[in-house]
Amino acid sequence: MDDRQRLMADPHAVIPAGSKQPGASWRQIRTASWLSALCCLLALLVANPAWSDDAQTKSLDVPCGKAEMLLKCLGDDCNTTSLRLKGEDGQTTKLSRPRGLERYTAVGLGCAKATDGTPYFIVQYGELPQGCEFCEWFHLYSTQGELLTHSDPAILTDASAPAAHAQSPNNAEFDALDRKLGLGRPHLQFIQ
Repeated sequence: MDDRQRLMADPHAVIPAGSKQPGASWRQIRTASWLSALCCLLALLVANPAWSDDAQTKSLDVPCGKAEMLLKCLGDDCNTTSLRLKGEDGQTTKLSRPRGLERYTAVGLGCAKATDGTPYFIVQYGELPQGCEFCEWFHLYSTQGELLTHSDPAILTDASAPAAHAQSPNNAEFDALDRKLGLGRPHLQFIQ
């Protein structure tokens, strides 16, 4: 078997440096391998826009218990969203925003189970399309669509903190209920 046949049979084969067989040099083979790998990666990125930074998720459907929560962008710019609950009977109900967050919109959601096994929806509220430095509010909904937490007022101010850290989102009710139920850290999916 000559060197070319060995390379065809085993692309990782080592060809002796003094080989007199005609064919590609090691440097040419290595360059061709890198180019092939790069071309494959680019083809995958073009073929699968979900891997691209520009890909946008315009809607989410997250099951939790016997219900499903639906989060959808409104309009092409996705500045606001619609949050609905699809119950066990298949009926959908529009869910209200938490008190204090009327100016904000749902941006992500997930499902978590309490230590007793009861499932709950966790919805993250914020601003779209950009968001802001500290705008991350978390709220809890039952699988029947009942809103269990509020953020009124939306922003808490701590005058004793440095100016850069004086404001924070009001997640007090969520944090207290999270600790009580033992929800842990669920995986959230986001509208982008």
